[in-house]
Amino acid sequence: MEKSEDELFSMHFYLLKKVREKSGPASLCAPLVMFKLKDYCTCNNIAQTQSIKKSVSMDLLTKPLAGLWLALSSKLCTAARCSTSNSYADTRPEDYTIGALHEDEDEDWDSGLPGMRRRRQTNRASSKNSAVTDMQVNQQIELETGLQRLREMYSLGPDWMFVQEDTRTITTIFYRSVMLGFLLNVVKAAQAESKSSKNKNISPSQAVMKMGTNSMSDSTRVIKEAARGSVRLTAFAASLLYLSQSIAAYRNQSSVWEYSISTAVAMACAGFGKPPRTFTLSVLGGAIAGALGGSLVCSMLSSVGASQEQRTLNRIRQKLGQQQQQQTLTIDDGVI
Repeated sequence: MEKSEDELFSMHFYLLKKVREKSGPASLCAPLVMFKLKDYCTCNNIAQTQSIKKSVSMDLLTKPLAGLWLALSSKLCTAARCSTSNSYADTRPEDYTIGALHEDEDEDWDSGLPGMRRRRQTNRASSKNSAVTDMQVNQQIELETGLQRLREMYSLGPDWMFVQEDTRTITTIFYRSVMLGFLLNVVKAAQAESKSSKNKNISPSQAVMKMGTNSMSDSTRVIKEAARGSVRLTAFAASLLYLSQSIAAYRNQSSVWEYSISTAVAMACAGFGKPPRTFTLSVLGGAIAGALGGSLVCSMLSSVGASQEQRTLNRIRQKLGQQQQQQTLTIDDGVI
């Protein structure tokens, strides 16, 4: 598509603005074009202005955009200042972008200089306000209570899945642990049943006669033992995974205590039905093991930036960012 004269001239104005900002490349345009732009900025005759404008547009099509012109930088800056101070003294250069070089359909623009468009002030203000500050995050964390964090931790989405990614990860580990534990308990119960049947003094003829009934009863006992072990393992895994993370979320702090408490409760669930001495020793051993393992886990989480405090900061920051983005979209829709 052929560019109009206004668009071509706006490209030259963009080059001048880049020189003024000292951020453009060294080879922007031929010196002849720059001198014509300087004449255009200082010209008051409308007819002569249009003539210079057409000449500049032709130069853009015919002259190569090459050459180092550092010696002309002072003259170029003077021309740019003259152009902006005559008609747009109260407008900053960054408020303008080039229509031919910068096209953004998602933003609203106002017509300004020929070939140029001015961004709405509301969009620029809303983009500045879109950044979430640390003060806002800290205020939101102070307003949250432990029960609110727990409710948000176990809240379900429309697809009946946990909203928080941490809870989904814990649930996946929990399901896999229960399934693996059930299979291991089946194998363990089958081995125990086979060993007990071998210890019985049964003649070969009696073994053949009772083969059918024994196979059914043995399978039933194996399933019962596997189910009993799976229930204990489920309680153990739930206490170890969910209880520790629930305590950390309620306190909003990762420490050794939640792992020590959750491991002690898990060992109590696993040792349920055992003699009191064995039960007490298992609980104490679980508390000590949880404290040692919790110290390693906490140090590892802190090193990778995944402690409870850091996860809460990231969650609140993301939540506030989404809220401000929704407000920005609402403001922009109202302006349009």
